[in-house]
Amino acid sequence: MFAGQGGPTIELADFASALGEKGLLRIKSTVDEQLADGGAGRRRDVAERLREELAEVRGDVDGLVALLSAKPPRVETSLKIVRVLRAAGRHGEAIAHAARALALDKPEPEPEPEDETVSLRRKEFDADPNRHTYAALRTAAVAAGRWAAHQRAASARLRELARAGEQGADEFAHVLLAEGRVDEAWHACVRFGASPGLRFELAELRSAEHPADAIPAYRARIGELIERRDPQSYREAALRLRKLRTLHRRAGSTDEFTEYLGELVETHRRKTRLIAEVRAARIALPKPRAAQPATS
Repeated sequence: MFAGQGGPTIELADFASALGEKGLLRIKSTVDEQLADGGAGRRRDVAERLREELAEVRGDVDGLVALLSAKPPRVETSLKIVRVLRAAGRHGEAIAHAARALALDKPEPEPEPEDETVSLRRKEFDADPNRHTYAALRTAAVAAGRWAAHQRAASARLRELARAGEQGADEFAHVLLAEGRVDEAWHACVRFGASPGLRFELAELRSAEHPADAIPAYRARIGELIERRDPQSYREAALRLRKLRTLHRRAGSTDEFTEYLGELVETHRRKTRLIAEVRAARIALPKPRAAQPATS
């Protein structure tokens, strides 16, 4: 699947029936791990392609539309969104999206004289593009009826900065979150490598509808808390572990949780306070692994 250059291209749709939901979830877990690494190159390109194909074969229309919408605006991407919405019977949304795509292709009209406050806020944003200067620009431009003229360029600038590192990714995701675009904020976090804290915050927001997506973020959070090595962090880690168990159950991957829990307990078996907190959270601990007989 992630073979080097020249390897075969696998279309998931051809194997969806054979894989079944459990197999697709397994592939999704692998794809999420690849994207969470934050690397670049062919492996990441393959992971992003597979993430779209997974959403398509699993019928996750909203998730697929969010992934496509997060890409730079192109005609072929807009046409795919229209096809996805039409295939789902959401004809009204397909027509509305097609109309917006056509509007983006029209030449820009001659700009009207800029409002003084909007001009000032735009200069502030250009000098220091972040969530705060973006919000100030948005407030001023909306009041002046000029937001449409600035939103695309401002968003594109933040997206460009998101590619440069964690801080830029956080700023871009925060902007999307402030606009209520939670799914797009999540995919921006994964794609551009936002901070673990923000990724966990968004995973919590989306966990009700996307439990499988939240699992890697919860595991990372639990590991971070354990590494702090203090009683309060152990207690919080145990509570997150209980929520992780629920996420695995809802995602249909309880066996993976059992395996993960066994490895976690084995790794940290000497942290007696942590083990006590896990028990207090009413999480059944796996039986200790039997010692291997000595060989002569």
